[in-house]
Amino acid sequence: MNKRGVLLVVGCFTLGVALGITGTYFVMKAKDRSIPGQVLITEDALLADARDRAWDAYQHESKPVAIYALLEELRVLKQAEDHGGTPWTEKWELSATMAIVNGRLAKLYEEAGQTNESARCVEEGLRRAKESGAFVYPPITNRAGLMSYIATDDRTKELLQKRGR
Repeated sequence: MNKRGVLLVVGCFTLGVALGITGTYFVMKAKDRSIPGQVLITEDALLADARDRAWDAYQHESKPVAIYALLEELRVLKQAEDHGGTPWTEKWELSATMAIVNGRLAKLYEEAGQTNESARCVEEGLRRAKESGAFVYPPITNRAGLMSYIATDDRTKELLQKRGR
């Protein structure tokens, strides 16, 4: 490939990125949603990265490490919620995810003997579950319902992971 071909490829790539960012900006403005100061797609990437790290730590690391990773995931979720969601994640989805993360934190705190923190996480998880409206059947209205949902979700994720999905 000669110099002209390389310049053409680089120029087309740069133009595509610029058009993509500009298009996303105007679509978000048209939807009357707030635009965070950073590139919008980055926030979804941060959410995915935090979710993956938290899940890996939850499965394979010690309780303090898993708790830290889940708290980091909650921080990233809260940041996205403060921005009104992300291009691909609505606020109700963020609340539903926060309910699940708080349930996992409650489980870990309970196993670590920190019952006050566990109770606080259960309370926050139940509030988030109600706020999201995503947990209609079966409804999550108490600690047992939240812990049952967490156990089912964990088993499902483990099975999917074993199948390579």
